[in-house]
Amino acid sequence: MTQHEPPLPPKGGPLVPPAPPEFDPPIPPALDTPAFQDAWRFWLGHLKQKKKSPTANAQTLQLSKLEKFGLAKAIETLRTCVEKNWRGVYEAKTGELGASRTFAHEQGGGIKGKSLT
Repeated sequence: MTQHEPPLPPKGGPLVPPAPPEFDPPIPPALDTPAFQDAWRFWLGHLKQKKKSPTANAQTLQLSKLEKFGLAKAIETLRTCVEKNWRGVYEAKTGELGASRTFAHEQGGGIKGKSLT
């Protein structure tokens, strides 16, 4: 072989690079189920439609938060966040005031800055 000849491919044909992972960062093992993957795709699609795609760092933090909720609650949280048109992952609280009002109250804003209590 001279300096100008390309190297020969390995026996069995050329190497095929592995496919990139579908999710980057990866989904934690405790949440890595088809149901959660669907919910996560739905969430990321929601953010993409809003032109607010999260960074890899933001996704890592969101997945860590969701992992603490457990599988069922994590899936429900993602659905609620899309339903409420939120841009972040928030634990939905239920009760007399409902999820969105409870969240606003916990953030100190109430409705138009008025207290709900």
